[in-house]
Amino acid sequence: MEKTFNYSFNIVFKRCKDALNELDMNIDNSSLNERYISASTNGSILSWGEEIDIKFEKISLNRTKILVQSQASAQLFSWGKNSGNERAIIETLDEKLKKQMLLSESRL
Repeated sequence: MEKTFNYSFNIVFKRCKDALNELDMNIDNSSLNERYISASTNGSILSWGEEIDIKFEKISLNRTKILVQSQASAQLFSWGKNSGNERAIIETLDEKLKKQMLLSESRL
């Protein structure tokens, strides 16, 4: 799942990490220079956990596209968890960016 945000790459990257933490996902690896975050979820009754890759593309100074891909770990079916993870990350990131904008505007 991908989405483009009207924010700089650095802000999107930082808020994405915040979103993953809020969603109780583990950040396994990340690189600001290589523009990616690798994360994972803990196992549950429905899955053994998922591996999540997030790639960032700097389109312009204030436009960043992200691609979120979730894959089930060691199982054939995700029972909808993959698309749910992707959607949750993008929605939570969107909320965090909107809060960032409101904070920035209130300081003016």
